[in-house]
Amino acid sequence: MEIEALEGNIDVFVEPISGLLNKGENFIDLSTSLYPAFYNKKELKDAINACVKKVTKIRILLDKNANINTLKKEVSWIFDLHDKNPKKIEIAKAVNDVEHWILVDEKYFRIEAKHKHVDEEVPALKNLIISKPPQIIAKAFIRQFNYWWDLAQKG
Repeated sequence: MEIEALEGNIDVFVEPISGLLNKGENFIDLSTSLYPAFYNKKELKDAINACVKKVTKIRILLDKNANINTLKKEVSWIFDLHDKNPKKIEIAKAVNDVEHWILVDEKYFRIEAKHKHVDEEVPALKNLIISKPPQIIAKAFIRQFNYWWDLAQKG
């Protein structure tokens, strides 16, 4: 198992998270606010578009505080992808507090430390990128995500 700790503004995370997404072969699960200043970056768009072609399922679990109508305007390309690939991409809204995670297959994970909303100039974000964890840890992350997903508002 490898663990990489990252800290900084959103630009620090673009390359590692794009790289993480590009490793997807089977599924991608994201719990996120879909922060437009981050998800509209070209590298992230390219990585997510590549995922759609490679993986069998992408589940996007929006933070309970996310405003879906605003996101449909500010990151419309993600909702367009969903509309074009409704069997491959699912989007739901959490009904309780969720951590911001990215789970790639059972091999790669991004875990974000909780934080208050920051703008892209504030070096306040912390992430762990975990590669190839023991199966017991991978299953625990997946089980927790599935719990959040099962409670979420879909459709």
